[in-house]
Amino acid sequence: MIKNKIKGCIISLSSQLGHLGAYNRSVYCTTKFGLEGLTKSMAMDLGKYGIRVNTVSPTKTIINQEERYNTKKRLNLIRKKIPLKKFSTTKQIASIVYFLTTNSALSITGTSIISDGGWTAGK
Repeated sequence: MIKNKIKGCIISLSSQLGHLGAYNRSVYCTTKFGLEGLTKSMAMDLGKYGIRVNTVSPTKTIINQEERYNTKKRLNLIRKKIPLKKFSTTKQIASIVYFLTTNSALSITGTSIISDGGWTAGK
């Protein structure tokens, strides 16, 4: 992008667990915290070239309807921790990514949009 003088955005997918810890998730959280830090540093380095860098950090996202039935007990335990009591869908996450590519988001860089139904609000 720099070499070709292309202004634009880089968007990574992270996780709410890039913002707080979790039991038995040390490696996963480490990678997500790293991605959040990389986003901030890259935003500072690339801003002068007109390149914005952000992450989208969802909580559990339902990929397909089969998942709702095969892991119902686990999903119910997770849902109890979400104030809105619902999971994101892939379309909702894609909408956030799309928003970050539009002119409405031209001043947004170096941050993460957390789509977790309020999970991290009380942490």
